[in-house]
Amino acid sequence: MKIVGSSQGPVFYADIERALTDAVKTDGAEHDWFPANQAAEKLCRCVECFRDLLTLLKDAHHLKESDKRRRLKTLVTQLHSLAIGILDLLKDCESNPDTAKKIQKETKLVSRLRKLLLTHVPIGKDEDGKDRLLSKLRHTTSAHIDKSLSADDARHLIANLKSHEVGLWLHICIAVFSDLLKLPIYFWNCKSEKSDVFHIMMCEPCLISIRIIDEESLEIVDTHIAKSSPRNEIGEIIFSVIEQSRWMFRPGDKQIRSISYDEKGASWAQSLKNLQEEVKNVETR
Repeated sequence: MKIVGSSQGPVFYADIERALTDAVKTDGAEHDWFPANQAAEKLCRCVECFRDLLTLLKDAHHLKESDKRRRLKTLVTQLHSLAIGILDLLKDCESNPDTAKKIQKETKLVSRLRKLLLTHVPIGKDEDGKDRLLSKLRHTTSAHIDKSLSADDARHLIANLKSHEVGLWLHICIAVFSDLLKLPIYFWNCKSEKSDVFHIMMCEPCLISIRIIDEESLEIVDTHIAKSSPRNEIGEIIFSVIEQSRWMFRPGDKQIRSISYDEKGASWAQSLKNLQEEVKNVETR
């Protein structure tokens, strides 16, 4: 494939304000950011889970205890989907050649992040082939009461659902996801008014417009500077989920209490350092 530059030379324009596409949005999608590669697609699957979690968490602290527990029971489905989505994104970082080459030596940390997630968020199967707690709750009580469970069995299983434990699972997922959000592996595009031109942002904040000349040639038409990154919007959603989940924890419980910028030269996978000691303290209380 041959790519040629514009005859005008490099010209940069300010782009319009855009928002990340939303699965339940019914208008305005012509200006949205859409995922443009597999890594971004998998990232957006997680974002939809965060949006659903935010809806379930919002204002739940006002509910009476029995209603909080019912909200918690429903929330398990989206939390389970989020954890599975993060695992899928981690897998993409390791096994997708297009993704792995963008982070190169950083891929060695990905397997450690996956181990951290699976150690402290009980999804999948245990050594005996049985569902671990979050997966069991998701499969047998969250969306429906499974026919294999008696009413008494379901009641006892749901009684094991502690809001502070679910909150910790959620915050561990958030920490690992936030690390993955830092990686330069996500491509974005937006709709074009011209059938022979497409827009793609492969390196933020440059949104490149490319015209299809023929099957062998493309022409760079112009470049816009994005006013904001889709990742900024995702970050705001995450911050809201953290704040709306405070009711899940007891005084003194380990949780994400504040957000800070990584220090210069620090590893991108900060959860490997920050979570190990935090979770260890919780489990030995």
